[in-house]
Amino acid sequence: MKKFLGILVLVLVLTSCKKDPKPGQVTIQMNHNVAGSAFEMNQENYTSPVGHDYEITKLWYYVSEITFLGDDGAKTTSAGGHLIKAEEISTYNFALENLDPGKYNKVQFQFGITKENNVDDYLDNTIDNQSMFWPAQMEAASEKGAYHYMKFEGRYDSLNTGVKKAFIYHAGPTNGADNSFTVTLPIEQFEINDNSFTLNINADLQEWLQNPTTYDFKDYFNVMMNQNTQSIYKANGLTVFTAGELKENGK
Repeated sequence: MKKFLGILVLVLVLTSCKKDPKPGQVTIQMNHNVAGSAFEMNQENYTSPVGHDYEITKLWYYVSEITFLGDDGAKTTSAGGHLIKAEEISTYNFALENLDPGKYNKVQFQFGITKENNVDDYLDNTIDNQSMFWPAQMEAASEKGAYHYMKFEGRYDSLNTGVKKAFIYHAGPTNGADNSFTVTLPIEQFEINDNSFTLNINADLQEWLQNPTTYDFKDYFNVMMNQNTQSIYKANGLTVFTAGELKENGK
């Protein structure tokens, strides 16, 4: 009987010492390349899939509603949108705080902003966010304001003729359509429990110009009002992002 009571006390002590799982944090680190080459602004270092040498002069885009998923149904979401500006490295990383404890092996996010969230009070009222407003005349009738998903701009040498032309590759809710899309990436399984991690997400900007549709700058004009063009962006964008290294901070 004494032996039984001793075991029971030990079990109770061990049980009482077990800590409840606690929320944690993941810092997202965005990295950019062009077909595997280092990303540089305002440098004609790249050749498009159809043969145009080109440079990137502006790249601003949103990722939003970042979610981690597990095979056991675990799910935790960091609401809100994040604006990445290629010329400001400080925007490449941002912390997602108070994430629910659990085991996760996928990261999911929205490129751009869903139709439900794409209203003028979804994001903080900053100058940068204001500059991403989608022009009112391009919204659907009676719909409240909206934001661009991306401003991707540059110059290209049309088939190396020496004649440089500008290209504008803007994505957004043409006529109110939801042209945002969901990206889901497998990652190494990790457990959130009172700890923090850094997850690298890589963006190959060349993929905006290929897979499944080869995009030729000279063939597309008035892209913001062209739903066909927006559909090309939406499909090509699914291969832009891949998951990189995941590391627990402090280890």
